[in-house]
Amino acid sequence: PCPRHNVPAKPLVVNLALCDQVGDLLIRCRYGLRVKRPNAESPDSGLTSPSSLVGGCSSYEVDPSGCNAEIRLGNRLEHENCCPHSPAVCSRGCGLTVKLRDLQEHESDCGGNGTSCSSVCVGARQRMEKQIRHLEEQLEQRTAESERIRVMLSGVVERLDRLDRHVTDRLQLLEINQAEHQDLLADSLAKQDRLQEAIVVVNELVSSIASVQPGGNVWQTFKCLGTFVGHRGPIWCLLGGGDYLYSASGDKSVKMWQVSSSNELLKTLDGHDGPVLSLALTGSVLFSGSQDNTIRVWDVAPASAEFGTCLKTLKGHTDSVSTLCVSKLYLFSGSFTLVKVWDLASRICLRTLTGFVRWVRALVVSQQLLYVGCGNSVLVIDLCNFSTVRSLCTDEEGNNVSCLSVMRTSAGLKLLSGSHDMSVAVWSLHNMLRTQTLQRHQGIVTAMAVCNSRLFTGSADCSMRVWAP
Repeated sequence: PCPRHNVPAKPLVVNLALCDQVGDLLIRCRYGLRVKRPNAESPDSGLTSPSSLVGGCSSYEVDPSGCNAEIRLGNRLEHENCCPHSPAVCSRGCGLTVKLRDLQEHESDCGGNGTSCSSVCVGARQRMEKQIRHLEEQLEQRTAESERIRVMLSGVVERLDRLDRHVTDRLQLLEINQAEHQDLLADSLAKQDRLQEAIVVVNELVSSIASVQPGGNVWQTFKCLGTFVGHRGPIWCLLGGGDYLYSASGDKSVKMWQVSSSNELLKTLDGHDGPVLSLALTGSVLFSGSQDNTIRVWDVAPASAEFGTCLKTLKGHTDSVSTLCVSKLYLFSGSFTLVKVWDLASRICLRTLTGFVRWVRALVVSQQLLYVGCGNSVLVIDLCNFSTVRSLCTDEEGNNVSCLSVMRTSAGLKLLSGSHDMSVAVWSLHNMLRTQTLQRHQGIVTAMAVCNSRLFTGSADCSMRVWAP
């Protein structure tokens, strides 16, 4: 009976499935472990006694000089009986215990007959002599390599000296040439200033002459009234709203101007991490798109407590937001080969218009039609079904449209498109024909806005022009 519970002992039934699972457990070979010895250097080699791995509460660590095999628990005895790191006793009678893998080499050097001390010394001396010869050969190789490196270094030093002298001579020659080029540059700048003055005079003469159609009818012309100065970078976008004009620049800021009377600067909006490329306005809320791939929402009501503060940041574009415009229900944002449509109230992206082959640089909405400036064309999209209904092309390939605006004049509704040829094209929305070309800027026309029956245009020449019909 059981000595503890005093019940008849019954034979246990072996659980074969559990035995197989236990037998499949992976363990390390006992000859790859050693007892962890704190505050002591770990030996580079040595044998682990089988008895030291059984019982006790010692902790163990991996022996880098031992067996590194991971074996199944069921194959433990089979592996450890033939493990190269298992201990074996010399059969020559010296009484020395060595690893199984070293037994054959030891027995070939062992004298046997119980002379363990002499056999160990002889074998150790032979191994030491062999190692000494090997070290001497390595020393000779290292000496030869050191000599070759010394010769190479001396050659490198000589070449560096020659190169230093050559560079010094070239620097002296460059200093002389730089002084000559500075004189030439100063002379060229003076000539350029005189040329710019002559161009301004010629442009004023040309703008004072009315363009005439082949039939003899005089076209309506625009005249420049003044120039705004204040930004530290190119003007990328202009927007008019009531008595105010908003200008976006490469200096990462948006400026708000009073244009009804004093033409003074009211507010500078800072917050973008890149050049501000586009603007859109609805009520007292201003949207600004930037090269940092975001759209910021600003409060621009002068009487508001949050005047000039950023209300929200819209994210979703993976490229620069190059243009913005609003309708009654939507905010449109243009980027590389696409246009995103946002709900104006919730400011959530509703859809993405794709299929454009180039950057969408300009957007404007008029009478349920969205005008998209892409490449050297202006695409007309019906907002009822978002399909393209017409395409207006500029004169030549590469003359890309950079900005768009719609203006109502006494001659009817006009579409104005600024382009890379430093001009503004005036299109009649009645017959979709170009009626006039405005030329006064000295750089790419990057922005335009209509405010108080006047047209404001911004350019990469860091200036804004004011035009009146």
